[in-house]
Amino acid sequence: MFAPKRQLWESLKGRYGKRNDNRLSRAALETLSIIAYSQPVTRGEIENLRGVSADNMIRLLLARNLIREAGKKEAPGKPLQYGTTKEFLKLFRLSSIADLPKLEEEDRERFALNG
Repeated sequence: MFAPKRQLWESLKGRYGKRNDNRLSRAALETLSIIAYSQPVTRGEIENLRGVSADNMIRLLLARNLIREAGKKEAPGKPLQYGTTKEFLKLFRLSSIADLPKLEEEDRERFALNG
């Protein structure tokens, strides 16, 4: 078996270890950005904006504690709404949601919830 010496392991694992475990896919980042800019937002609203199912992305973001259930919408079926967490703010080095980069007009329209 090939392995580094114990005294070298700590310095090597940071450089060659599993660094991609915490990376988010493009789809996960897209879903997260929709939630961040449109919160509170329902799964249906996310799917309407993305054009595809958001089930897996929502599950992943909940598991990573980047989003949370933020209540239920006063609409038929009382769908769950999602919002970002303090972990999200820490990850992106924001002190609040107000610190998110401002969107261009075209992007603001894209993230606007219609109905």
